[in-house]
Amino acid sequence: MSAVGHDADRDFIAAALPAFISEAVEQTEAIENLLLELEQQPDNRELLDSLFRCAHTVKGSAGIFGLDKVVAFTHHVETLLDQMRDGLIVLDPQLNTLLLQCNDQIKFLVATASDDAADTPEQLDARADLVTRLRAVSEVSSQPVNPSAGVSAAGVPVAGVMTRWTILARFGLETFRNGMDPLSIARYLGGMGRVLSVRCSTDAVPPLAKLDPEACHLSFAMEMESTAGRDE
Repeated sequence: MSAVGHDADRDFIAAALPAFISEAVEQTEAIENLLLELEQQPDNRELLDSLFRCAHTVKGSAGIFGLDKVVAFTHHVETLLDQMRDGLIVLDPQLNTLLLQCNDQIKFLVATASDDAADTPEQLDARADLVTRLRAVSEVSSQPVNPSAGVSAAGVPVAGVMTRWTILARFGLETFRNGMDPLSIARYLGGMGRVLSVRCSTDAVPPLAKLDPEACHLSFAMEMESTAGRDE
């Protein structure tokens, strides 16, 4: 891409960032309200689904703008929320408090998205502590059975052991209209391990005369090695 193209991208991102921040603030406020509702209704699946969607929306939108800190931290929250939806983890007062603290951290990362200096060593330590606590809760629900083999008896990869993954992703027609960027997902996966190969398929792309530039017809296959588990 030319320097002009890079400048245009930067200008677009700078212009669109306030809209992302505004939406993310709304989503984090919704997360807080949903957590307060779940205190009284911890088994309410509709509330759990809404909570997951809010976190997923923040992470997906942040990925478009290359806000890696927001993406990385919210991913840990999203993983735990997904386990809650699957019934592997039950919300209790202690976990609710942890999730509210995580939501405060997401608010901070969103509010300081364009100010790296605001992310002080104290903030980094606080965020690392939250990630450690999130992982501790998540890992209790899926303890490995056979660490020496790299996977458990149920076929679940063991933390810390390199596993080779084949990841297939086909994106829906509304992907671009919903503000998602397939490339940001590929970049994020690449940050979780060593990418061996990526193949992008354009077989479903229609002829130019019939092409809707706002519709997504892409898919990709990735081979990678990672210590990450299936949920991650």
